[in-house]
Amino acid sequence: MALSKIQAESMNLADTYAFTGDVTAGNDVERVTASGSVTSGTSHEIEINDCFSSDYSAYRIYLYDLLTNQTNSQGVEFKLQLKNSSGLITSGYYNRSYRSYTGHTAHEVDRAENAANFTLGFNQLIMGDTNSGGAFYMDVLTADDYHTNVHFNIWGEHPSNNIAIPSIGIGMLANTTQKTGFKFFMSSSSYDFTNYKYRVIGLR
Repeated sequence: MALSKIQAESMNLADTYAFTGDVTAGNDVERVTASGSVTSGTSHEIEINDCFSSDYSAYRIYLYDLLTNQTNSQGVEFKLQLKNSSGLITSGYYNRSYRSYTGHTAHEVDRAENAANFTLGFNQLIMGDTNSGGAFYMDVLTADDYHTNVHFNIWGEHPSNNIAIPSIGIGMLANTTQKTGFKFFMSSSSYDFTNYKYRVIGLR
């Protein structure tokens, strides 16, 4: 097909244009594959489906403005499972997550060893409050056709003294199947994610 060039000043951007055939965007290196928000959540799980595909070999997950109905004395683990076409993947997870805050003199470790999920971090805190929601970020890398490698950060704020409690970790899932989505959840079903926003970005 012949290449046609059009001078920018000859196009009126207020007009409507119709294109036929394949039109490739200039920035197709990354694309939002899922996004949304919840303002009245009633579940301890955040499950996002059909956000991963073979179109991309790496993804970035963002969960932010995270609020729960936990209280100061309650502690839970935050966890994550990946999904494939058969459902949740429930084995083969390995990770280390390092956690610390001002009230502790040493780092603490959350871990998974051939487990049913990634263990992202344990905290006795509200995951954010009405003034400062928590946040979670994860890179998901699947380019090597065997391990799915991850790097993640999770952050919350202790409600009694406004001290930020961050965790940072790395891990991998020994599973060769095409991933399709994920579930982010608390270890206890007694508490809910009441508010959150999410965005998943695919990277070529």
